[in-house]
Amino acid sequence: MYEKHKGHLVGLFRQPEQRLLSAYYDDDDLFRAFPDYIPVCSTETMTQEMPMEAVVVFIQKWARYETGQLVGKLDLTAADVPKAIERLEHGFAFVGLQEEWEILNGWVDELDRPVYAKAKEIFEQDLLKFGISHETCKPCYDEAGLVWQE
Repeated sequence: MYEKHKGHLVGLFRQPEQRLLSAYYDDDDLFRAFPDYIPVCSTETMTQEMPMEAVVVFIQKWARYETGQLVGKLDLTAADVPKAIERLEHGFAFVGLQEEWEILNGWVDELDRPVYAKAKEIFEQDLLKFGISHETCKPCYDEAGLVWQE
């Protein structure tokens, strides 16, 4: 499907380790990753009590996901990263980024990290190329009744 849609794709990328942490704390992703996991329930609140071994399995299952989506496979190695970056550079009409947060515990997703870095580079270049900033978007914010605060 990549070749069919090359140059017309849109991607919204998120810092890889934060994406995984978010998925870990999301009930839907948690239960997809561990269908045999039974949550502890008290009244209406569900708590996630997972042993450390399960966390490691979760990370192994869901890490490298951005790179995998770009190259179209899940069994990845570092050799797949250049193909993912090439597709990001030439296959997308728009590359966006979600918010960034600090990396927790120093863990790094080594395959998704370079792909994310390229997405960020393209995003920042496009902002300059098309003269987009919060200042230039202010009329749209005003029309929508939004207030931008840095």
